[in-house]
Formats: sequence, C-alpha cells, structure tokens
Amino acid sequence: MKPSFYKLLFISIISTFSFFGAHGSHFAGGDLQYIHIGDSTGNANEYLFILRLYRDVSGIPMPTIVDLDICSSCFNTSTIAMPLFGPAQMAPTLFDCVDPNAPGTVTMEVYEYRKTAILPGICHDFTFVTEKLNARNNAIDNLNLGSGNSNLVITAKLNNFYGVNSSPKFVSEPVRAFCVGKTFNWKQSAIEADGDSIYFDLIPPKGGPFGTSCTSVDYSFKPGWSYTQPIKTVSGTSLTLDPKTGIISFTPGFVEVDVLAISVEEYRFDSLYTDWVNIGNSTRDMQITVSPMCSPQAQMGVVLDYNASGTYIDPDSGLPTIDYQCLDSSVVMNFANKLDCSSISPDGTDFRLTAPNGQPIPIKEIVSVCDVNNESEQLLLKLHKPLSFEGHYFLYSKTGNDGNTLLNKCGFPMDELDTIQLFVKDCDVLNMSIKNVTIVDDFNPKVEWNADTSTYPTYLFDKIMIYRKDPGASFKHVGDVYDQYKNHFVDNQINGSLVDQNTYEYMIEMVINGIPMGKTRDIHSILLQGTGSSCDTLDLNWNAYNGWASPVYSIMLG
Repeated sequence: MKPSFYKLLFISIISTFSFFGAHGSHFAGGDLQYIHIGDSTGNANEYLFILRLYRDVSGIPMPTIVDLDICSSCFNTSTIAMPLFGPAQMAPTLFDCVDPNAPGTVTMEVYEYRKTAILPGICHDFTFVTEKLNARNNAIDNLNLGSGNSNLVITAKLNNFYGVNSSPKFVSEPVRAFCVGKTFNWKQSAIEADGDSIYFDLIPPKGGPFGTSCTSVDYSFKPGWSYTQPIKTVSGTSLTLDPKTGIISFTPGFVEVDVLAISVEEYRFDSLYTDWVNIGNSTRDMQITVSPMCSPQAQMGVVLDYNASGTYIDPDSGLPTIDYQCLDSSVVMNFANKLDCSSISPDGTDFRLTAPNGQPIPIKEIVSVCDVNNESEQLLLKLHKPLSFEGHYFLYSKTGNDGNTLLNKCGFPMDELDTIQLFVKDCDVLNMSIKNVTIVDDFNPKVEWNADTSTYPTYLFDKIMIYRKDPGASFKHVGDVYDQYKNHFVDNQINGSLVDQNTYEYMIEMVINGIPMGKTRDIHSILLQGTGSSCDTLDLNWNAYNGWASPVYSIMLG
C-alpha cells in the first residue's frame, strides 16, 4: 500500500545567498525542474527546462552553457544546450544563524540555465540528466569523492503516459549553515502546479565519469555517514525527514561540510486502476556546513523586533513592550530572529495572557505567517475577547501542547516565563457608583447605584456583582444583576428581624469582558432604634450613614 500523499503549495522567490564553508572547487549543488509549455506554444510535448547551480565564488567561474541529456527506453537520446539565464542572484538569509564575518566564511551564488525542447513523444521513463559538472568541493567530509569522480550530476524524471506534467519546483532556500548542538527544522518546499500529490525522500547524491550520456552513479559515503544520515548528529539522535512536509530535523554534533540530496516524487491518481502512479520527480543536491557556534544574534533566542511600530523596552519595568489600543482583539508580534514554525502551537498554548488585575485572558489561537522555509517573523494571537482594561497586560511564554516553547530558526528557545508587556491605552474610565442602601418596608435592604453606559463598551457587559458585609464578618458575594440597565438589587437574604437588629454594609462591582472592574465604596444600611418610657417622648438613635449626601430624614411612628 502506498503512503498517503499531500499536495504542498508555496510561492516564493529564491535569490542569492552565501554560506560558511571551505574553499575549493566551485560546484556546491543544484536542482532541476521542467515546465510544460505546449499549451501556450501550440507545440505538443514542449517543455521549458530550468537548471539552478550553486557556486562557491572562491572557485573557478561557472560555464556559460550546460548540456542536458533527454533519455528514455522509447526514443533515441538527444541533448540540449542550456545557456546561462540572467545574472547570479544573492540571498543573505543564509547567515541568520552564523556570523558572515567568521573565519572561513565564503559567498555562494545561484546561477540559472534555461532551454526549451520538444520531447519526441509519449514514454513512461523519460530521464533528464545534466552533463558531469566538475568538481565538488574537496573539503566535503561525508562523501567518498572518488566514488562519483568528484562530479555533480542533477537529474529529473517524467512519465507523460498519463498526460502532460510539470515537475515540482523547489522554492525554499537550498543551502544553509548550521551550528553544533542546536536542533534545526529545515524545510524543503516545492510548488506543484498540476494538482498532483508530492512525496519527499532522501536520495544518494549523484556523480559520474566524463564522456557518458544518460548515466549517473550514486556517491558512496564515508564511515559514520549515509545518504539517509548525511549529517553526524548529537549522540542518541538522528536526522529525520517528514515525507509529507519536506521538513528535515536534526541536531548537528560536529563541525563538518556535508552533501545531501533530496527528491520530490510526484504522483497522480489513476482512476481506472484506482492507484497512485509516479509521473515524475525533481531532485536537489545541497552542500551544507556546520559551524562550531551560532552568531550572537542567533543566540539571543526569540526576541521582539524593536524596529516594529509601537515596540520598545519599557524604561520603568525593563520589559519588552508593545502598545495597543483599547478593545483590540488580537496581538501582533514581530521578531528580530525568524521563528521556526515547527515550534509554534496553533492552539495558542505557547503563551499565557493576564490582565492588569491578574485575571487570565483566554487565547483562542496563534496564526503564523510562515514562508517557504517554514519560518515566520510575525505571530498573531487571536483572543476570545478584546483588551478592554487600561494598563499593562502580561504575556508569559510557556511550554505549549506541542511540548516546547517557541524556537527561533537557529534552535534557540524562548525561555519559560519570559514576559512581553502589552500596554493598553485610551480605554474609557468606568463611571459607576453606589448611591444608597435603604430598608424596604422595614424588611429587606435595597442597594441602588448609577452606571454611565457611555463610559464602558455595553456589548461586553457581563454582570454586576453585589457584596455584603455582615456584623463582625468580611465582605462576601451575595448576588448578581445581569441587566446592565437595572440600577438596584433587593437583598432577600436579610429579613425584617435581621434589619431590626443589625446594620449591613454593601458594595458593588461591574464585570466587563470577564474582568471585574473594581469595587465601589461601601454604604451602610441604617439601624434605627428608640428608647423611652413616655408616650410623648421617644429617644431615637441610628448609626452614621454614608449614602445620600446631606440627607433629610422623615420618621414615621406606627
């Protein structure tokens, strides 16, 4: 039974780059793809072939033409000459993890060759093979260079028995520099334009003798390496490749220069035989280096980009801080070092958010804008409810449900409990006050209040909480009002017998967006008592009252 295959669609521009490696001959890998263009040219089976070669600039110049053999069991071999297309390109992202000024650092370039050709017909086993390109870098540690004549050969395959096809196109960066002891998740991304399924696999790098057509040989590896384990890793670990996503994961254990190769196999469903059929592939050959340590910038781990708007170090707390407006419902963070998207837990569990009063704020999900290298310089945290309380919120790093905190692309983590401060401003100040506590019909206390609905977001109202303090006790929660336009509460827990014996204190608190907004001042109920032996004279006394200002009392005796 064949494995399940998934289409991976990415859009990117591959440009130039440099890399940390040893000096020597110029070829450091390449990739080959083909695109069916017959629909636009009107020529059946016409294809555009694109070869990209990676060059160590310390070596000899690149050729202006590279020959490509078109081979099959159905037709005679033909050869096309692929001329150089455009200038070399540069991509400095290679140095995200290592210091470009470190001793031994050299620059790599990408050269592209293009040529169209019309295939002679339909065949199930077209193979496209570059000429033998001399020569690989002599500083390579893992290959027996003599086993492949020190040459570089790049291949691709096509089975057009099932219709025209364009091969998968590699779009992620092809060469990286890594650091000893850090875990890397290196993504090989490819575009597949025809809706077919693709499957990634490690393959032996290829070479071969000069003067031969349609042939290549697999390089053998020195002891301790193999094409499935092309990099020596930390003891007890191994290199793995996810065949569905193309992510290569490993923790380098030694300083070395290595070569590895990968194939993207392309499958199309045959509805007649209800089976997946291999209809072609693209391959990529890559030279990488492992540096003894990462750059100081990489070692800083997960840090905010302080060039982003509203992001700074708070001079008072010393915490990294981002400004937000009241009622923002998402948190956007930009990072100086790109994040490894494999370390992001989409369910939001990489963080814990608390309001200024310490109340936890639920995080719904994390949305990451991951590029073709499976890296992101920005995260968006979607919140269940908006930030509605003015002041400093605190965003704490934690181990997510994926078993780790966030990692930057060089394997350095965000420590647990690392804190980012969110400063929320321009919230309206809630205008709410308790007005009065009266005794209704000499039986139940009635609490009254004012709440100005223009001073809070009414759509986020949750409830009003009532607190009472009994004699000799502390305040406790005794009831809730869920209608924000209601302005009173009758405490039915206190009856006529009790109000004739004691005084009670009340305060209230509004809850907005799940956050208690702070308690009002307290007000006492009045305990009125009278003494005297004469029907004409009655001595009255009552406790101090802090409700209505300047009250006037009417006393009725029944």
